[in-house]
Amino acid sequence: MLNYYTMKLKIIYRSSVVWNISGFTILAFFFLYAERALSLEKTALDMSFFKSFITSNKILLSSFIISILSLYTLRKFSFTLVLSLLVYVGAVFIYDLFQQFDKLILLMLFFYIIFSYYFLLELYTELSRAYLNPKFSENELFDPMLYKINASIVVDSKVVGSGYLTNWDEVSCFLHTSDNLSEYEGTIKIEFDGCEFLQDAKIASKGNNIGIGLKFVRNENDTILNWNEFIKIITDQGFQVEYMK
Repeated sequence: MLNYYTMKLKIIYRSSVVWNISGFTILAFFFLYAERALSLEKTALDMSFFKSFITSNKILLSSFIISILSLYTLRKFSFTLVLSLLVYVGAVFIYDLFQQFDKLILLMLFFYIIFSYYFLLELYTELSRAYLNPKFSENELFDPMLYKINASIVVDSKVVGSGYLTNWDEVSCFLHTSDNLSEYEGTIKIEFDGCEFLQDAKIASKGNNIGIGLKFVRNENDTILNWNEFIKIITDQGFQVEYMK
């Protein structure tokens, strides 16, 4: 999913997916607490029970905190860590159901599984985005791409940086460049097949001597050729990252 260089990228932009899955991870811990209270016939508002639950689950609580921090920094092990924790919570639900059947716990488990699947799918997709994955490593002897699609970054009608694409998808791309860009919003310009494609974007990640990851935003001018038209053309022509190295 992610490559070596991802660990060296400075994350500037975090999508709503990251905040949503972080919030759900926090809720999962309290979801587990509520389930334990129900199975032990305690009230979730009992502060003494809450303190004993925290005390007896310090390692688990630490794991939840680490997972949230890994989500914030978008580390490559974020998905595995969050998956493990959510599976553990689900396993506790199932175990308690086998010990003593409860319709409310079964209903909680049903919705928990649905939301967990949805958020994990969203997280996997987000971590696979091009702006987080340069698709090359520092051990490569030659340039990352044999066939280069050149692009430049324009801010206020002025070119502030240039490079070439090493990875792309429908909503983002990674631009290999040695230019140190201070602006965080601008327009990526690509000249291809005699056409000029312009797409408004914000810098979502960057790394020294690596490049920048760009997350696209809606163009203010919908009449110009944008990224959607560009990616349709290169896809129809058979341009794929794996075949251009």
